Amino acid sequence: MTPVVVTADVPSTGSVVGTGAVRLPAGTPPNGAAKEQFVEVLRDQVESGTGMVICVYPSWRAQPGERTVRLARAALAPARVVSVPSNLPPLALSLAVDLLAHLGRYVPPGILVAMASRLQQMLLAGAWVRSAARLQHVPATLADHLRSYVPGASFVATAAPVTKLVTTRAFQPNHHPRPHEPVYLLVSSGGGDDDWVQSRLAPVLRPSLVKVLPPQPLGEAYWGNKRYVEFLAFSGHADVLTHAVRSIRYRPCSWCGELVSADPCPFCYMSARGTAFRPSQTLPKRQQPPAEAPLLTYTSSGSPPTTPRTGGHR
Repeated sequence: MTPVVVTADVPSTGSVVGTGAVRLPAGTPPNGAAKEQFVEVLRDQVESGTGMVICVYPSWRAQPGERTVRLARAALAPARVVSVPSNLPPLALSLAVDLLAHLGRYVPPGILVAMASRLQQMLLAGAWVRSAARLQHVPATLADHLRSYVPGASFVATAAPVTKLVTTRAFQPNHHPRPHEPVYLLVSSGGGDDDWVQSRLAPVLRPSLVKVLPPQPLGEAYWGNKRYVEFLAFSGHADVLTHAVRSIRYRPCSWCGELVSADPCPFCYMSARGTAFRPSQTLPKRQQPPAEAPLLTYTSSGSPPTTPRTGGHR
């Protein structure tokens, strides 16, 4: 097992069965007395797994994450602490790290690192925002900034699988890849237009379940708005993850021997040589996520799932 930790304040969505990433305390890396407790948490994770830990942090809040990784590497040497930056917004990042933690029970660390970027292409993540004036992580034009001052104006910003900003009227959900059935939709409202999700987004996505969650602590900072509604659509079918794992091309690093899909090697930072091949040809079944069991469900924690008021399941 390869443990996954996340350095950002992204509370769990409660959507992944039986496992989850370790959430490090907000404000890491710590100072003073809290430093020993922080190191002990990471040490427990390393010792319970394969001798390494995957540390995920948001690239849009990189400085605290990078400091945490440096501290962990200094304290836990010779254990390997692999840093994985992610571009995903808070709600999507929260789900992604829990999915990685699930996969960490089955797949080698190198495949796990590759899946971190692959997940970004498998999710539809975005938000309804009142203004584009303070957006930093989704490109906005001068016209978008000026339009923000028009009474009644609003926008839809998507961060995955592509970054894009359009006005609410111009947003077409069917222009984005729809996740495979069954589609689950998470909604985290920060005081924005909740009805937009039900009237415009849900009828096109036709989600089987909609779960309403509290705002993510970093949501306002990421979206640059006090009024926003963050949404995340994803497939609840276990085969989707299994096929994604099998599709990753990898090769053993000629220096450290780890299976990698990127050059240089994320473990030893040396150049990996060899012929690329598909993991489904060599990974034993115990290193592949089981496809027969449901991967995602809604537990008793958090808000109960609700049926969309409009649209339906095809």
